[in-house]
Amino acid sequence: MEYSYPGTRYFFLEQIVIAAVYAIAMVLGKAMAAGHNFDGRGGGYFSLREYGFGAQFAIEPMPIGAIEQKKIAKYTEFSGEKSGRLMRTSRDAGHELSWQSRNPENNEWGGAVKGVDSYGNQFFFSFSGLPEYCDEAAMLLTAVLSGCMTMDHARELASTSGNNFFLDNEWPASITR
Repeated sequence: MEYSYPGTRYFFLEQIVIAAVYAIAMVLGKAMAAGHNFDGRGGGYFSLREYGFGAQFAIEPMPIGAIEQKKIAKYTEFSGEKSGRLMRTSRDAGHELSWQSRNPENNEWGGAVKGVDSYGNQFFFSFSGLPEYCDEAAMLLTAVLSGCMTMDHARELASTSGNNFFLDNEWPASITR
């Protein structure tokens, strides 16, 4: 890990959390405006793994949005599982999406994406709580907003998974205030 001073890493992780909150809100807003039905779901759990940290989280699963109490354990587990699985399949098979190794019979879903920062560090962004295509769209956008992926590459990955929701919408390439 190469950062100019120790505080830089923490600032970067903070920016990733801000990007995740923004991206999830954007995805929810666009999906609801388009009439998508979430059966009362309005949030989930975000987590981040960094390749150099092994199996540990750079950001432990954390809640973003409204989550039913009875779903907390499930979404926490799924968010961690997606990012851990993607970390393994990225190394072993070159995957960039957890969708590429999804297995519904084992509760293994899409919703995690791999991004690389300007130093070459690999990050695995994961969200669980919304429909699978929204989890993935939110993480693609988070990777873009945090500077770990270009919008063009995010669209290529969305095409790989058939995520028409991401492809059919316009997304910001930066956070505007």
